Amino acid sequence: MSLKLVSENRDSYVLTATDTKGHSERFYFRAIPAMASEVQSIIQSKVFPFRTRGDVLRWCFHYGMRYLMDIAQEASPLVKSVRGQVNAVLEIMRDEEFNSDFTLVFDKLRERIDHHRRDREDEEAVRLLLVVKNMISDMPEGFWRKKYMDELEKSYGKFIKDARKCKISDLE
Repeated sequence: MSLKLVSENRDSYVLTATDTKGHSERFYFRAIPAMASEVQSIIQSKVFPFRTRGDVLRWCFHYGMRYLMDIAQEASPLVKSVRGQVNAVLEIMRDEEFNSDFTLVFDKLRERIDHHRRDREDEEAVRLLLVVKNMISDMPEGFWRKKYMDELEKSYGKFIKDARKCKISDLE
């Protein structure tokens, strides 16, 4: 039996720690120090979108359990899986987390841009917008990148264009 774990979709590596009702279970186990080093190496490599040890371990546990459940179900049809339910909950929670991050980013961005504009620091406001736009451009292609770009354009496109006319855009 083969388990293909590599995905082009970076979002598939993000697994939430709670279900739709905020429930979670805590797991404790010991491991050799080399495993801890490997986990840290994975996080630091930035190859995957893992931010914490919990993110890595949750992903390993999820896909390890899928693998074991496949073997167990082949060996005994009495073994029941709730994989469909688990995957549905994970997808809903992943979407909720991405939406929450989206909202937080634009709330904070609005807060900072408003601050700079109130203090008549339009050049700094434009610089921040261009830096954020560049970072959004580095996001993987897909729904969320488009949503971020569309919101940036909708909220600040005119301000950036007007600033470029005034030569403020030399900050790019």
